[in-house]
Amino acid sequence: MILGFKASEALNIYAGNKIYRRSSEEFNGSEILETKNQSKNKFLFGLGLSFPHFSITMQYEPAPSETTVPYLDNPIGNKTQYINTEGSFWVLGITLDLFSFF
Repeated sequence: MILGFKASEALNIYAGNKIYRRSSEEFNGSEILETKNQSKNKFLFGLGLSFPHFSITMQYEPAPSETTVPYLDNPIGNKTQYINTEGSFWVLGITLDLFSFF
């Protein structure tokens, strides 16, 4: 859920939680069971600019940079570990409102 505030006619400020679930990961056609159905709940915030026919949004998801290399319960061939990396990132969104032309 993201909550927003209209700061001016064109500027929107928003923040909220991003919840997602990873369905599966594969390596050489074999599923890595340790990553199946992992869920994440992260905080994000951003700014948006609205114009008559399009909008631009920039959102930021802060997260500590973390890399772990856990062992697999069921090795795949000679692969016994997998790398799990997390970090902060920015997302730029550009939206065109086609219905505004009609």
